[in-house]
Amino acid sequence: MFTLLPKTIILDVDGVIFDSNLLKENNIRKAASLLLQGGSLDDFVNRFTSQNGVTRRTKIAAQFGADTPEYKRVLESYETLNENSLYSVPFTHYAKEIIAELSAKCRLIALSGGEEREVSKLFQNRGIAPFFSEICGGPKGKKEHLDVLKLSGEIWFFGDSKMDFESAKHVNAKFIFLHGYTQMADWKNYFSDKPEVTISENLATFF
Repeated sequence: MFTLLPKTIILDVDGVIFDSNLLKENNIRKAASLLLQGGSLDDFVNRFTSQNGVTRRTKIAAQFGADTPEYKRVLESYETLNENSLYSVPFTHYAKEIIAELSAKCRLIALSGGEEREVSKLFQNRGIAPFFSEICGGPKGKKEHLDVLKLSGEIWFFGDSKMDFESAKHVNAKFIFLHGYTQMADWKNYFSDKPEVTISENLATFF
């Protein structure tokens, strides 16, 4: 099943390992509704989800300003909502089993736009933390983490967003776009002129 694997595999988290994109969309909508309503709320949520892979702090600051009372209120509400709902989120199709098998054959790195402590707790709670050499997340951005990791050799990057694609290019990784759980509405058009990108529905359909 797993032949000719690279030295390193990087996995985005939301939409790749866990079916958590919609849950987080609902949570940020609830958090932002403390301050926004109607079209303004819809616009913010649409921007937030269209920038999946960008850290939440960056996206909330773009709307409310960095470290303002409004920023802190929305961020704290969002993280509380995640704390109360995220840790029972389902895996994507056969993701846990695939990750367990891959970890015996190559280095696995989790690279998330979510908060690192939140992702680490999720991985611990769901029994997959031991399969990863690194679990990376906010407040550092994905490219910042990759700069620190200084990876070498062949790399595969599984993601479901434009930021994942850009991060893969940053380290010359083979990018595999997984569309089964993505919130990237225009992915077919976006990748239509990028033949170097492999398209698959989820980890199970790729492997």
